[in-house]
Amino acid sequence: MLTIKELAQSLKMPESTLRLYRDEFDELIPTMGEGRRRRYDDQGVEAIQRIVRWKREGKSGPEIRNELSKERRQNSGRLRNTEERLDEITMRLEVQREELASIRVEINALRSDFRELLSILRQEKSTPFEDAIQRR
Repeated sequence: MLTIKELAQSLKMPESTLRLYRDEFDELIPTMGEGRRRRYDDQGVEAIQRIVRWKREGKSGPEIRNELSKERRQNSGRLRNTEERLDEITMRLEVQREELASIRVEINALRSDFRELLSILRQEKSTPFEDAIQRR
């Protein structure tokens, strides 16, 4: 996370010029925090670097705004796709959770049946099954 001052130093340009660019395209540059606490993550730094490059190439403000808006829409589409995938994964996990709950119920029923069977076998005198278990 970088400040505008750190960005200006890394880009070797006046901080005042970078602030002008930032203010011109503020709503299109991802930031964290506000005022003096405003910081730029990797996406914000990349957006500012592109703005500086385009300005140096002679692109106009509307051209740059158009490019940034287009990139933002593409990223928004990717985010929606990611959210859809997360929703699908969440639904699958819920189905698996329900299946596991059902399996647990079945296992508990089998345990109960097994205990009942063992109880019956113990009531009888020695059986080949019980003898085999005891030999182990």
